[in-house]
Formats: sequence, structure tokens, C-alpha cells
Amino acid sequence: MKIIRIIISWGGFGDAVLVTPALRAIKKKKPGSYLIVYCPHKQIALFKRNPNIDLLIPLYFFNKPVFSPAYIFFPKFFRDNNLSRYPLEKVTTVSVRTTLGAFLGVRVTNEPLEISLSAKEDAWAVRLLSGYSQKKKVVIHITSDHSPNSHWKLERWNQLVAAHPDIDFIQLGLAKEEGVTNAIDLRGKTTLRQALSIIKHADSFVGIESFFAHVTNAFQKRGVVLFMDATPMLWGHQNNINMYKKLSCSPCFVTLDGYKCPYGQECAEHTVAEVSAALIRQLQVPQP
Repeated sequence: MKIIRIIISWGGFGDAVLVTPALRAIKKKKPGSYLIVYCPHKQIALFKRNPNIDLLIPLYFFNKPVFSPAYIFFPKFFRDNNLSRYPLEKVTTVSVRTTLGAFLGVRVTNEPLEISLSAKEDAWAVRLLSGYSQKKKVVIHITSDHSPNSHWKLERWNQLVAAHPDIDFIQLGLAKEEGVTNAIDLRGKTTLRQALSIIKHADSFVGIESFFAHVTNAFQKRGVVLFMDATPMLWGHQNNINMYKKLSCSPCFVTLDGYKCPYGQECAEHTVAEVSAALIRQLQVPQP
């Protein structure tokens, strides 16, 4: 008889991809187990083709499977596997992927995140990127939906692009986000999985701490990530240069809970020269 394990995912794309090492650890700990993952409908594309998930079920009605008879009549199967119960506000010094694993009863340290693309998706990205120029391709992502305090000034993004005419900068994100001057504009022009494949096959990445910054770890893409109201101790990855000012008031993303910084956001004062130097350093290292 197979052991059935049920996981209820939650939150945004970044939260979801951070749990993938725990899913892999669960299957490794209990070979032959049957892993069912409930997730918000938008996360289906992210979890698609994940080799550790046997059944992927979308959630409705505020992201909880209230219409599932199993959820109603067998709550014990869900209670200790519902990631919305994960005590994020209490986590201060241990990486999120590690604490998510501990919450689900498995040991996770620095194992990479996991995103599975098809050969067709890979080929699409290679073809797209080769159609621009022979320059290095660097993906940029400048906006986060979860916090107004995790943004770098648009003028600095413009200056970064202007400082590297030998690089094609490709901007990913939502169509409503501000555009960076002279960047290849793909805002709102790709599906989620197309964006993932572009990151996988680009030469590097520069962005704020967000979902796309986590994606780089799944593909071991060497990038540069700007941290403002969050700390790389929790949310950072070793494949990136994580730029962080370590101010006494940071991290504050839980404390402020969406309100703007009252101190003028000094944590965002990364200079263009600092970011540029970090990017050059990453581009000089062979990519996987």
C-alpha cells in the first residue's frame, strides 16, 4: 500500500518554489510514496512537470480546498501539511527553504530549488535569445508586488543599462511595471514558463529579491540580487551575489507589512557602480 502525503501550498510564486527542495526530500525519505499537492491555480504552471509531485490539484475559494470532501472529513491529513500555517513572522536566522522542510518533517539545507522545463520550452528560449544579437544576455526584474520597500530607483536601472552597451538587458515582469530605458521589453509578453526558460538560458540576472531571483537558484544561474527590506540569510541563494546593507532596522518586511519605510529607505542605496561590478564578476564565471 502506497503512503499518501498531502501538501497544501500557499502564497505567491516565490513561496511555492522555495518548498520544492522539501518535496524532493519527502520523496527521497519515503521512496514510493504518493505526493499530492494542492495549490492556488496560478501555481499550477510553476509546479508543472515536477518529478516529485504525483497529483497536482488547483485550489479555489481563497486558496483553500474547502470543496474537497477529504479536507472536510479528514482534516488531520491536512493540518500539519498546510503551508499557510508556516510561522513566517517567527523566522529570523534560518533560510526559508530549511524551515519549510522542518515544518514538513524533512531535512533541507542548501539543496537547489526545482523547476522542470521541457526540451521544447528550452529550445524556444534558446531560439528567442539568439534572435537578438551576439551580446551577453542579462535578465532584469525591477518590481515586487509584495512590498513597496524592495525597489531600486528606476533611474539607477537606466544608468546600469547605459553603462553596459555590450550587454542585452531583457526586462521581465508585468506589463504595468515601469520600463527600463533601452532594455529589451518583455514585460507582460511571456507566459510564466516562457519567463522561466528565458532566465535559464540567459547569461546572468540582476533583480530585486523576488520570485525571479529564486528562479535563478533552480537553474544555478549566477546573478546579482538586491536586498532591501528582506535579508539574504532567509531568502538568499549561494549562486547569487546578494547585496545587502545590513541596517539596524532591516529586515522589516514583516514589521511594516506593506507600509512604506519611514526612514527614506536607506537600505536601497546600492550604487550603480556596486551593482555593475557585481554583474561583471558574475559574467566572468562560467555558467552551468
